[in-house]
Amino acid sequence: MLSATESRLELGNLIEIAEQVFDAIDVPIFIIDVEDEATFRFRALNRCHEQKTGLTNELVRGKTPQDFAPARTAATLERNYGECVRRRAGYTYEECLDLTSGPIWWQTTLTPTFADGRIVAIVGVAFDITERKNTEFQLAEASANLKRLNDELSVLTSTAAHDLRGPLRQIKLIIEMIKEDFRDLGDQKADLLNTCDDITAKALSQIDELLSYSRSLSLTDGAHSSADFWHMCSDLTALLDPLSRHEIAFPDLGVETETVVLQIILRNLLDNAVKHANRKIDIDIRDHPDSEGWLLLTVSDDGKGFTAEGQSAPSGVNGFGLAAVGRLIDLRGGDMKLERSKLGGASVICRLPGKIRAKN
Repeated sequence: MLSATESRLELGNLIEIAEQVFDAIDVPIFIIDVEDEATFRFRALNRCHEQKTGLTNELVRGKTPQDFAPARTAATLERNYGECVRRRAGYTYEECLDLTSGPIWWQTTLTPTFADGRIVAIVGVAFDITERKNTEFQLAEASANLKRLNDELSVLTSTAAHDLRGPLRQIKLIIEMIKEDFRDLGDQKADLLNTCDDITAKALSQIDELLSYSRSLSLTDGAHSSADFWHMCSDLTALLDPLSRHEIAFPDLGVETETVVLQIILRNLLDNAVKHANRKIDIDIRDHPDSEGWLLLTVSDDGKGFTAEGQSAPSGVNGFGLAAVGRLIDLRGGDMKLERSKLGGASVICRLPGKIRAKN
């Protein structure tokens, strides 16, 4: 049986041969040497990886993520590699990284390589899913707008139906009263009354069918899926505060909700907090204490807090970001409120469908 050192040397020889092959593969691939559970050094990137990310083998070979990446990005990468080591199995996840070529969404799969029962290397394969994620965000916004219009149409239809139902029922009642003890003189007026009665009944029936059809067109919320909340927050903090100018705290747990909607909400609120916080930002999410199946998401900062005018909104919070958050939450039956945070600045508290789940 080969020792760990001999296995590593043999692995190195195999990798040198493999590099000639994987440079021809049109998918970003990278290889990490695992020194221990917390130390990971890049061994090689294939040509596609270099082209996609702007990183080069010269820049990263033999280095840890902390040696070349912004602090928050490096911490996220090391946590991902550490998770693969902890699982001792393949690990697939989505992440958004801004390395050198701008933010890119990746679906990454890490596969460990063993020697003497210990993980000595990790092979990573990454697929660029930026276009798909952008489409998901756009669809979420479009769905919210369409649902708002649909809800407005439903209200208009219901109001119009109510306004029509009342007079039609009164007409039908009057016709029935006239028909009581009505004497037919052979001038076909009884037939006319019956015809009016039938027309009124059909009109009421058609209104009921229209309302039923309108309700059937009502848009439902998107399907819930599981998400790693820590990973989501970690990606966003690396993008929005890459130089770690703020102390940003967030819990390590899983959630089950409309993941895309949560990403939109969290990005808008965190972006605002980063702009207006002095130093500290706190992100919290938990099951609603009084409503099963609902989450409470809170983003707090130590900035200037509310405006002077009635303290109706946090300073600087306005425009498309807050509008998108409010619309997405409102259309899912949730709500959003603003408070002064314990940190001294603003807290935005959102109630949205979902629940906390245990992480795998």
